[in-house]
Amino acid sequence: MEENEIIRAKLREAGNFYIKELKSELEFQQHIASGKLAKGFFTRIHYVRGKLVLDVMNNTSYMRVVNEGDKNGVSVDFNAILNWAKDKGLDFKKGQIKKIVAMLSSKYLTEGGEKVAPRRYFFIEVAFDAVLRMGVQSEIERSILKQVESNLEKTGKSKEIRITVG
Repeated sequence: MEENEIIRAKLREAGNFYIKELKSELEFQQHIASGKLAKGFFTRIHYVRGKLVLDVMNNTSYMRVVNEGDKNGVSVDFNAILNWAKDKGLDFKKGQIKKIVAMLSSKYLTEGGEKVAPRRYFFIEVAFDAVLRMGVQSEIERSILKQVESNLEKTGKSKEIRITVG
């Protein structure tokens, strides 16, 4: 197996760990509604200015709002909340749905607000910190560096690695 393929395989492995933790944190923070955000993560391995880069990505338009919240609220309508409730098997009354729509339109918070739910936000940062604590990134980096070092004589240069989310 060629050096770049070994490195790419290790980066894919790292990406899978990150995606697993992102999904786990979304579930913990109770952000799974349709599942589109959780299922939407993918990795991309490519070169940027001569450096091999692993990007963990998601194409949903609302990922940043879920991660960071929005003090201006989010745009939802009555039928969207009604359909979401039905999909979850919840029996909301008309007044409850109107209250939820009003709450989401003014501020995207969980029940109890900011003080009660400190882990309602920043699922990306929490997941990435968990991966770092597990030592996954360090182990994969060691493995990659070992492979690169074994091939330094052939190539005369090393690879830099950047892991991003976006």
